[in-house]
Amino acid sequence: MTFILGNINNRSVLVLDDFYFDVQTLSNGALSSDPMDALGNCDLLHRLSGLLKDATPTGRVAAETIGAAVPRPKNCFAIGLNYKSHAEESKMQLP
Repeated sequence: MTFILGNINNRSVLVLDDFYFDVQTLSNGALSSDPMDALGNCDLLHRLSGLLKDATPTGRVAAETIGAAVPRPKNCFAIGLNYKSHAEESKMQLP
């Protein structure tokens, strides 16, 4: 089953329709509330997503502030084709 992982109030949540479910609560503490910890536990998140239809939501997504899905990325990659020299170097058309 697919799932939507989110970050609400700096807590990892699973989203179903307009509702969210706190991952730490849903997993009975097996997963931390830290969004970065949840990213390394996709198998458990898949299993938990199968429980959402019968679980009590933590709240409504629209009523909350949504944070970055990956709040502390380990890497960041960028391609600077918007610069003429980069585009020429890669033998690509200018944007």
